[in-house]
Amino acid sequence: MELPPPYDTRCRAVIDRLSVNFQPVKRLWPVNARLAVWLALDLAIIALVLFMFPRPNLSTKLHQFRFAAELAAFVLAGTVAGVLALRNAIPGREARKGELALLCAIGAAALALVLLEPIRASVSLDGFVAAGLRCMTCTVALATLPWAALFWAVRRGVALAVEVTGGLIGAAAFSYAFAASRLGCPIDDLRHVLVWHVAPVFFGVALSTLVGIVWLRRKRGGAFA
Repeated sequence: MELPPPYDTRCRAVIDRLSVNFQPVKRLWPVNARLAVWLALDLAIIALVLFMFPRPNLSTKLHQFRFAAELAAFVLAGTVAGVLALRNAIPGREARKGELALLCAIGAAALALVLLEPIRASVSLDGFVAAGLRCMTCTVALATLPWAALFWAVRRGVALAVEVTGGLIGAAAFSYAFAASRLGCPIDDLRHVLVWHVAPVFFGVALSTLVGIVWLRRKRGGAFA
């Protein structure tokens, strides 16, 4: 059925306006394919730490259930966050509240395992800061490439919930970076792990959320301009 002239004209005007900026684009890879590439990058970074910069007692620590469970929890949180971030780039496939709640639960379990770390003998403030800054720098460095790669993969889509998407990208990259840095750090003191390993994860998520608001929103605006 044909539309009355006023509605037909208005409809055609909207279509013409939307089609002005249409350009051919490459089709997005499926979520599983993009996730596999991103996970391969993370695993390569972890392998680099294992072979080049392992902690002296790594073999013994990996046989301790609590330490292994701590690493596994952060790796699982990073994987879930990565899946949800890549899905968020596809309108209509955004992360549901139940999935975000599951991710938060995994993160809480990972933090609970960290809190079981013992408090070692006190060290000087200079020693605490010097060792900590090295670990924090390593954590950020280990997260940078996976973070940038995941942002690029997500930005090729059209993320609508930009705040959540940015936070998920940060959670994914920095959770894996936490696991990688713990494989190389010989210090198991609770204060050290909380301040120099866990805190960068939270700051990374916060910063990534802000970047998502600015960068992904600009991309979204361009897609629907």
